[in-house]
Amino acid sequence: MQGFFRHNHFGVIGHFVAMVLCGSRLPKYRSPQLAGKPLFCRYLLLGTSLCLCSLLAGCGEDRRKSDVLWVSAAASLGPVLESLRLSIEGELGVELQLNLAGSGTLTRQVLEGAPADLVILAHPQWMDPLIEAQRVLPSDIEDVAGNRLVIVGRGEPIELAQLRDPRFARIAIGDPASVPAGRYAEQAIRHAGVWDEVEPRLIPTADVRAALRYALSGDVGAAVVYRSDLTGIQDGDGFGVLCLVDPAGHDPIVVTAGVVDGSPGGTRLLEWLRREPAQQRMAEAGFDSVPR
Repeated sequence: MQGFFRHNHFGVIGHFVAMVLCGSRLPKYRSPQLAGKPLFCRYLLLGTSLCLCSLLAGCGEDRRKSDVLWVSAAASLGPVLESLRLSIEGELGVELQLNLAGSGTLTRQVLEGAPADLVILAHPQWMDPLIEAQRVLPSDIEDVAGNRLVIVGRGEPIELAQLRDPRFARIAIGDPASVPAGRYAEQAIRHAGVWDEVEPRLIPTADVRAALRYALSGDVGAAVVYRSDLTGIQDGDGFGVLCLVDPAGHDPIVVTAGVVDGSPGGTRLLEWLRREPAQQRMAEAGFDSVPR
């Protein structure tokens, strides 16, 4: 019976309110002392019932809000955050909701009102609009990881400049306009002096994981992705790293996290991600740790 009332309290109260309004015979859980009382007693009961409904609804909503932690994270962080899910939920006592996309897309979504307690982006530049809109304070921003850029595909190792070879007729990279991995890739290709030859062959993708999928399926001859994207990838057809890109050819790859609107839950998760156990797990997933 306790379980019934816990999960069906709105139905029970609603039924009770309907009885009161309609002047019907009240169900058996009505106090017999109410029989024959004036009409104002029914209105008194109605007001009490509605207040109780409101209280229960408010408590349920507050409970949901406090238990759910919304994290908008760059797509490249999806696998490692999923691997950390149980630890995060167990230690922080929350339900983790992940929203994964390109960093530019995430920034736009948060500015448009998408729920977020913490936003984790693959380039610090995409944090600037959130700072300007006062959705994230500079004091609530921390670097949580670094990364390396790699060229993946099938075949023998290459130098980056060899992307101009005819065998690489199609090359996938994240869209430089909204995907940090694509921006880093463009910088590296320009630094190698082959941008004009390579640019017409580029297939821009919505996020870096999509570029990886193109390469895995063989739809492109190569893709420029993060080293961490290869964690857990098993391919028996010779798929692997063709080139470890020289970091001197592009901006430093820094994964930056910011607490949205001063969220207490976001603050706790950001501190959790900076601790040694989480940093170790991220290193195992191909990321570079960052000093505290």
